[in-house]
Amino acid sequence: MPDITLLVSSGLIAYANQACCSVFGITEAEAIGSSPELCFPSEFASAVLKLAREAQGGESDIQAELDCVQRTYRLRARNVDHDGRPATLLAATDITEYRQAITDFEKLNRSLRVLSETDNALIHQRQEESLLRSTCVSLVKTGRHLFAWAGYVTGAGPEAAVMPVAAFAVRRNTVSKLAAERSSKSRL
Repeated sequence: MPDITLLVSSGLIAYANQACCSVFGITEAEAIGSSPELCFPSEFASAVLKLAREAQGGESDIQAELDCVQRTYRLRARNVDHDGRPATLLAATDITEYRQAITDFEKLNRSLRVLSETDNALIHQRQEESLLRSTCVSLVKTGRHLFAWAGYVTGAGPEAAVMPVAAFAVRRNTVSKLAAERSSKSRL
């Protein structure tokens, strides 16, 4: 999607490009001469006016990020001359997919760090229980999971049950609560 471009002069919109009009469901005629507060959602309008004031205050290049209308925008403002009067040119770039890509990349990196830590534990841990415990710790601390546990299935068929061997949680009482619950429902 193209950048949203606005020209604000004396607190009123002097120009709004087609991308701006289509994103916010207004026509160019409705935008020109109107206050941003009448044309845009309140959080976007507030950010536009704040950046316009800061730019008029002498800042040459201003940037901000804004979560608005289920999208994330990077706003930039620059002082310009508009028909002999000071104005602020604002550009808003939709960076929603970019932010999601960063989040996905960070999640993947955490998963790879957990795998690396688990591989390292596999080489250095001498006892099975300590290997399982360190894996659970890695999943919670590095992988940012709230809780991790490992257990063995004992028995077979309707008599099968899971016997926890290792667990780790962000909240200390999670493990003891689950252990108490398990004792009352230990069947698969």
